[in-house]
Amino acid sequence: LVLLALHRQMGGSNDQILKQGRDAMKGMESWVNVSMALFDNKWLLLQAEYSACIGDHDRAQMMYLASINAAKDHGYTHELALAYELWGNYCLANDNKYSNCAS
Repeated sequence: LVLLALHRQMGGSNDQILKQGRDAMKGMESWVNVSMALFDNKWLLLQAEYSACIGDHDRAQMMYLASINAAKDHGYTHELALAYELWGNYCLANDNKYSNCAS
């Protein structure tokens, strides 16, 4: 998550950091298969951040909202807060120009 955030803060100019973030995501993907309830919302949030990094805004919005819902469903209040914070940062960085940002 930190690598993807760093990539975005650098204006998307460091492809090596993006690749490192993607590689870390591949490792976490196997964890989701072990315990969906524990890792689902985290995995969805990583997907949202990665999608935002590569400019896939439709997928980013869908993944942010899915992460928020998964954190709610499993009662992970602190991770729900993180998902809302990153969703808010995404919306602000994109001037709220995507439809789901207003909801």
